[in-house]
Parts: sequence; C-alpha cells; structure tokens
Amino acid sequence: MTFPRQNPSRLLWRLVALFLLLAIGIGAAGYGYLRSELKHTLQEKQNELAAIADLKARQIVAWREERRADAESILATSFVASHAQRWLASGGRDQAEERALRAWMTAPRHSRHYSCVYLFDPSGEMRLASNGAKPVLCEYSHPTVLEAMRTQRVLFLDFHATKQHEKIHLSLFVPLLADVNGKKITIGALAFEIDPQHFLYPLIQSWPTPSPTAETLLVRRDGDSVLYLNELRHRKESAMALRRPLSDTALPAVRAALGEEGNVSGKDYRGVEVLSVLRKIPDSPWSLITKVDRAEVDAPLRERVIMVASVSALLIGLTAVAVILLWRQQQMRFDLARHEFEEETLHKANIELEAHVAERTRELRETAESLQQEIALTHITENILKESMAQLSRSNADLEQFAYIASHDLQEPLRMVASFVQLLARRYHDKLDQDAHDFIGYAVEGVTRMQRLIDDQLTYALVGIDNSQLETVDCNQVLAEVLTNLKPLIEEHHAAITQDVLPGIPLIYSQFSQLLQNLIGNAIKFHGERAPQIHIGARLDDNHWIFSVRDNGIGIAPEYFDKIFLIFKRLHSREKYPGTGIGLAICKRIAERHHGRIWVESELGKGSTFYFTIPTTLEEQQPIS
Repeated sequence: MTFPRQNPSRLLWRLVALFLLLAIGIGAAGYGYLRSELKHTLQEKQNELAAIADLKARQIVAWREERRADAESILATSFVASHAQRWLASGGRDQAEERALRAWMTAPRHSRHYSCVYLFDPSGEMRLASNGAKPVLCEYSHPTVLEAMRTQRVLFLDFHATKQHEKIHLSLFVPLLADVNGKKITIGALAFEIDPQHFLYPLIQSWPTPSPTAETLLVRRDGDSVLYLNELRHRKESAMALRRPLSDTALPAVRAALGEEGNVSGKDYRGVEVLSVLRKIPDSPWSLITKVDRAEVDAPLRERVIMVASVSALLIGLTAVAVILLWRQQQMRFDLARHEFEEETLHKANIELEAHVAERTRELRETAESLQQEIALTHITENILKESMAQLSRSNADLEQFAYIASHDLQEPLRMVASFVQLLARRYHDKLDQDAHDFIGYAVEGVTRMQRLIDDQLTYALVGIDNSQLETVDCNQVLAEVLTNLKPLIEEHHAAITQDVLPGIPLIYSQFSQLLQNLIGNAIKFHGERAPQIHIGARLDDNHWIFSVRDNGIGIAPEYFDKIFLIFKRLHSREKYPGTGIGLAICKRIAERHHGRIWVESELGKGSTFYFTIPTTLEEQQPIS
C-alpha cells in the first residue's frame, strides 16, 4: 500500500491567508475608530480649555480695568485731595479732617475690594491707614509711591510680599492733586492694598466643570525664571514661592512666560503630562494657563479601547473558529488515509524491530560479562590503593615523630658546645689573640643559629603532630595575648596596631596564637623607613572567615608570593633581617590543618597584606591529622 498523495496543505495556506486578511481588516477598522475618537476627544478638551482660558482672561482684564477705573475717578475728583491737603497741612492734628478721611477710606465701596487704604505725604512717608494700624512702609511701596507722585499717574504694583507684610498682595497708587494758581501740584498719594485671596485667587482657581486634575495658573517672567503667582491645586503654599528656569521649555508655564499663546502639550510643575492653553493678559506681565492631566483626558477612551478590543477579538476568534473547522474537516480525511498507511508500515517495522532486539540483547549480555570483569579488577585496585595510603600515612606520622625527636635531642649537644666554647673564651680571654676571639664568636653564632633552626623545626613538627581538640575561641582574646607577647618589639619599633572586631570560632587556641604572632612579628620586622602601621581585620565570606594582617612595610615582589611559604625560604640576608625562614611555612601548615589557606597581596615599597581563611563551623574544619 502506498501513502495517499492528496495533501491538505494547499487548502490550509489559503485558509490562513484568508484569516490573516480578515484579522488585519478588523484590527485596522478598530484602530481607525480609536484614532478618530482620540482626535475628537482631544479637540473637545482643547476647545473647552480655550473657552475657559478666554473667559478667565476676560474676567481678569475686567477686574484690572475696574480697579484702574476706581483710581482714575479718585484722580479726577478733588474731594479726597482737599481733605488730605488740610489734614496734612495741620500736621495730622485736625481731628475732623482725619475722621472725614477715615470715613471715606473705610467706606463699603473700598473695603469690598481693598484690604487697606493708606495715605502718603509728599515725601513718600505713610501717614494714615484705614485699618488703624501703625503705618509701616513696605520696601516696594516707597519707590512706587514716589514715582506715582512724580509722574502724577496711577501706578499698579504687581504681586509682592515683604518682611513687614508677609501676606501676598497687590497695590494701586493714586497721586492726590491740588489746583494751585491753575497748576496741578501733588500734595500726597493714596495706596490701595489688594488681597488676592478675596477675589482674584478664587476667580483663578475656580473651574466650571467637575474635574479631578484641571486647574488655572497665573505666572509671570521674573529674571531668568518663571514665577507662579497663585496657589496651585496640587502643591500647597506655592504662590510667589515656586519657580522654574526659563531653560525648561517643556513646561507650559515657561512657554507662556516667554510670550507663547495657544494649545500646548507638555509636563507641568509635577512632571505630569498635561494638555494646556496659554493666554497673555493684556496690559500686564501676567500669563494665564488652563491645563488638565492627559491621563484624565485619556480615561474615557479606556472603556472604548476595551470595547473595541473585545469586539475585534470576538470577530477574529469567530473567523479563526471557521478556518479551523474547515481545516479539521479536510485534515480528518487526510488522517484516515494516513492511518491505514501507518498501520501497514508499523506491522513491517515490528518484524524488523524484533530481529534488532534479539541482536541487541546478545550484545548487551556480552557487555555485562565484560563489565563484571572490570568491576572485579577495580575492587582489587581499590584495596591496593587503600593499603598504600595507609602505609603512606604511617610513614608521614613516623617522619613527623622522627623530626620532633631529632629536633628535641639535638638541643642538648648544641647547648653543650655553646657552653664550652663560651667557657673557653672567658678562661683564656687574655691568652687568645683577636682572630681566636673572632673564631669563637663565629662558633657561638653558628651554634645559636643552629639552635634557632632546630627550635623552628621543632615548632613546625609540633604543628603536624598536635592532637589538640577544637574549641570555640574568642579571636579578640587571642590577639590581645599575642600583642602582650610582642609588646617589647612593638615599643622598640614604635609600631601602631589597629584591629576590627574579630569573631569567635572553633579552632586550636595555641596554633591560632602562633599564626597571628608570626604574621604580626613579620609585619613589624620587615618595616621600611616609616614606623610600622599594622591592621588586623576579619570579614565573613560564605562559610569561611577571611582574616587579614595589613602593614606598610617594604613589600614583596610578585614572583615570590608562593616561594615565601616554603620552609627555610629567605628573601633577605640574616645581617639585615634576622630569622630562619620557617615562620611563614608554619603559618601555612596551621591554616591548612584548619581546612583553610593562606596567601599574600603586596607591592614593593607599599606594604603587604597576608590573608588566611578559617571555616565558620566545626563540621567544616576538623583539623587534618
């Protein structure tokens, strides 16, 4: 039986192409609808912001014109000027004139729009206040009132706050003119103080429709920055306090202060994306901004996005289901024919597989017999290796014991030789020449050096055969004992030693003390021209403590970093730096017996730092026996 040649793949590709075309069409229609809605929503919001901006700009202009009209009416009449002239001429003692002035200054038409009215004399000194308070001259008012009297024009003082008057206010200055021989002369001036909290701020902050983020800003350019003049909705106590540099042109407020008008998108003082409309207030340094957060504008579109996405997904899903059903129908026909072909093929494969399995079974049986022979040979090899390791361990133990006994027993003959040579020098001191004395000195020095070598060899051997048990030791206490032992050496070389707080960990007390004493002693001995400065530190790294001994000594060249830990290895002559060259070898052996390691980091002439590790737990650092 041959496999059927009809194949549904051609129909499948046609169905997939149809599905993709429909899906792209549905997605494009939904995207176009959303783009249209977004454009329409943005246009509506910008029209709304523009209408509100125009309304508030007209209201602010009307308010400014009303205040200026009040001032011009006072300038055009002589009623107040005549009373003020008589009162000032009396030196302020005419009580009738003062009552008349106060009655006019506190009249409802003034108190409704102005928080206080002040009277100035021709020198610019404040003489009378409508609120009865002691007159205190504002630092901004004095030059402005003098300018108003000099020019005989009404002047407007913009938003300001002073030390004397902490509240933000505006001022309107009106010169008082008198007709003397047909000529207008200035006999004083009135100042009308305007509190923006009464009308201007509420006018700016109000919004005609409910909105959680919309607000109106009033700003002006102040040097190289833009100054916010009113209280902001999203930041308290910001009036006349919040500034932004004019270089930050992403802010609508900056663009408004630079004279721009119209629809603007950008970030506000909070760094939030906003839509805004900018308007210039005519005949003033002010600019008006109406703005709303872009997130609030986009919020209604989210529901439409979800609806359009859901409908598009549903339509695409239905299309996919139709395509799948058509495909499955054709696939089932194809699968039925393939199934019949596969049954015949499987029958033939089963016959071939049985023959292959029989052949493979025979090969595996032979392989198993070969593996059994290899396993038996491996067991024999392991037994031989274990016996060899045991013999090596016994040999090492015997060698360490021999080194200990030899080092110990050699002490007595050397002491005898040294004693008799020194006795010979004392008894025949007067009978020996200088060469004989030199020879005796060489002999004593050699014996002493040999004794020191034997002592160090004995110490090295004791590290290997010491069977002391681990105990939890306070490393700070060990260091204190080591520094006591080294006190004469420390004082001799004026060494300064500092330390970190060291941990308490399981170790062999005597060996850890020997390790610290050798490293600190070397740090003192191998110093340069400066007094030794040594620091002992410790830090935790995973399951090990890393100890460090840092000095400012002569340093070590990199090629000797490994060689210095070899027994009897010296880098300097005995005359310059005494010693046997075994101290660091002892340190290495102690570190390794605690399952740690030791190494050095150094630079010639700049000092060295020796590091060694000790495991943190008892299980991880059973000493090597």
